[in-house]
Amino acid sequence: MAENKDQHIVPKCYLSKFIDNHTVRKNKNHTSGVWVNNSTMDIPWYEKGVGSKKEFTESRFYNIKTDSGSKKKPEIEALLSKVERQYSSAILKLNNGNPFTTDDMFCVVVFIIFQLFRTKRAISGFQKTWDSIASYMDLFEGGERNKEEAEELAKVMLLRLVHIKACEPIYENGVILFNLTEIPFLTSDNPVVHKFINREDISNILNHNQILHYVNSHEETPFFFMPLTPCLAYISHKGVSNRKQKDYKCVDSQEIINLNNMTIENADKKYILL
Repeated sequence: MAENKDQHIVPKCYLSKFIDNHTVRKNKNHTSGVWVNNSTMDIPWYEKGVGSKKEFTESRFYNIKTDSGSKKKPEIEALLSKVERQYSSAILKLNNGNPFTTDDMFCVVVFIIFQLFRTKRAISGFQKTWDSIASYMDLFEGGERNKEEAEELAKVMLLRLVHIKACEPIYENGVILFNLTEIPFLTSDNPVVHKFINREDISNILNHNQILHYVNSHEETPFFFMPLTPCLAYISHKGVSNRKQKDYKCVDSQEIINLNNMTIENADKKYILL
């Protein structure tokens, strides 16, 4: 088995849902891909296959020291692959209109959580925090013991995400958003939007009629948004949660524009359009 060194930061199974299969091309051997631009949109759009090493992968990005001796199957990559397989199965059911269970919904939530923490921005930010804490502890204790123990900790934390209870609120307050407009969802190289917003903030994003009235409307609570396909997305916030109904049908183009603008603002270097 060859070493798995080209590792997707945004999974191939996710990007594949945004492939352009509609454009008519003269070259019959052409392999369709996704349309890419940078976050400032100052270059022409160009098409790239979802397996492109230059655009969507990093060499050995998720490898850690404990993988030595088993580089062909890095531990983090193995876990991410499992999460991606479960997610792909759940999204296939949703796309085909098959029964979508509570377990399927939770698989989508777990995928979103992992995607939030697996990006270069997230791992770099968390690692800087751990390195800073370790340096202060080493100044107090002397030596570099904490620096060595904190090394790669941001990556190692991915192995523990599956046990984090924080997934539950995202699931409980989440709905699948069906985009019934003619404007597709955009996605990016940092596809999970995560903020703390209140009821007034979310009423500026979504239709007032879709928002639940809950106690303390000025309270800022977690907001998560991730496009799943050009016509499906997951959104989680106290203002849209409804445990009796886990879907939200959007017919208002302005809502999609608002959510797409959030995706663009959240992008690291590039974002993708069907």
